[in-house]
Amino acid sequence: NLRTQVNKNKSGDSDDSSDDNSPLAGVASARRLLRRELERWRELQHSIMLGIDFPEVDGNEVDDSALPDLDEDEGEEATAGSPEEEPLALPSDFSASERRDMGLEALAVFERRIRLGHAYDLIEAVKQSINHQGAFLVDKRKHARGQKANTRSQRQVSGAAARTRSLANLYNYNRDRLLALSDGEPTDILK
Repeated sequence: NLRTQVNKNKSGDSDDSSDDNSPLAGVASARRLLRRELERWRELQHSIMLGIDFPEVDGNEVDDSALPDLDEDEGEEATAGSPEEEPLALPSDFSASERRDMGLEALAVFERRIRLGHAYDLIEAVKQSINHQGAFLVDKRKHARGQKANTRSQRQVSGAAARTRSLANLYNYNRDRLLALSDGEPTDILK
């Protein structure tokens, strides 16, 4: 489990036989996992979205200079590129006429439902984050005395503000995708 892994990393123990415990090794591992998940997603997508030419991603255009040295037996998975930048080709990525031509209206309805629920969740998360930010600020004004306490409190306030901005950016992205799905006509949550 995650706690066990964190404790092992703190103590220096590791299940890996590799000597490289750098954060870049974790990134490479996460990219390989994401690449496998994307391959499964593409298989499912090909079975549902017939007749669509999906983007081909070339894993050979990878800059391996920033990645740790990997074993030879890891094969092509190690140089799978940047899967986090690969387009997913969801119905919101297409215009209304393209969705109609490709027969993606039903999938667009499902994506819209999911994104609408996600939008409500994100609005609630932004509200909660703003409340946390306010509570940290009140706590700072009330209890923080001296440079050390003020710095610690300001770090909490700044962290909460950064989280609020991050959640707001996620909401804005989700809203843009909802607008793409609703042909540019804002509805209840989009106004």
